[in-house]
Amino acid sequence: MPFCRKYIVEVILFIIFLGFLQGLTEFLPISSSGHLALMENIPFFHEFSHKIQTSFSLLAFNVILHIGTIVAVIYFWRKDILSLIKKSFQNLKEKNYKGEGIRILILIFLATLPVLSVPFYKDFVSATSESLILVSVFFIINGLFLIISDIFVIRKKKHHEHLKNLSEYQNKNAFIVGIFQCFAVLPGISRSGSTISAGLFTGLSGEESVRFSFLISIPVLTGAALLEGKEAFIDTQITNFRYDWAAIGIISSFLAGILSLKLLVWLGRKLIFYPFGIYTLILGIIVLLTT
Repeated sequence: MPFCRKYIVEVILFIIFLGFLQGLTEFLPISSSGHLALMENIPFFHEFSHKIQTSFSLLAFNVILHIGTIVAVIYFWRKDILSLIKKSFQNLKEKNYKGEGIRILILIFLATLPVLSVPFYKDFVSATSESLILVSVFFIINGLFLIISDIFVIRKKKHHEHLKNLSEYQNKNAFIVGIFQCFAVLPGISRSGSTISAGLFTGLSGEESVRFSFLISIPVLTGAALLEGKEAFIDTQITNFRYDWAAIGIISSFLAGILSLKLLVWLGRKLIFYPFGIYTLILGIIVLLTT
């Protein structure tokens, strides 16, 4: 009995750890997939991963953690989402197809469109996840990109250039942000980091870049969870599903997601993203030198 209790406690702590790791790295610009690729090369990760797989596959558990982060982003931005829906219906009712609500929905659609190409190079992405050298290179690229975007926006503010909000944003720029979002499937390249930086490069303010990044994350994260969920739960037979473990994973990733979103919004107002750039740059160099 003591052994069983110890086993359960260890697994629960590991699930909480993975939930917080997912929630923090999913939204902060440091790449959740890159950190997962690094974790998979740590011995204790394999030991506890094997214990989790007595109830569901790692893919299934990844989907479960994503549910927590999806709920977090919807909950955190609920006022913006409800306002957007209300304005869109009002625009349709008034036949004002250039109204703010319709405009932002079009921008979200255009930024999501390039992501539809991701399934075509899914095998390539899976292969890169198995190479720590490539993961470290992507971490370095992510770091440089964040640092450069900070410098770029600071110079624009110094010259008093106008930083746009979403209602002023051009369709082509939203599509560019969507292209950068595609790069984020590579382990080490952050989705939030790449989309926020792309927003900054194309003229959005820091706060609006963060807002747009997470508005477009909702369809992308939901779509990815549905596709992975089909593979994990429908195409794979699971006989010993632990709902309590799943609930712990969802709650921990949700709480960590809320914390990271609050931090990122504050950083967006201050335009401070370079510390994450320095972190992933140093991390990438360390991994590259030790691989």
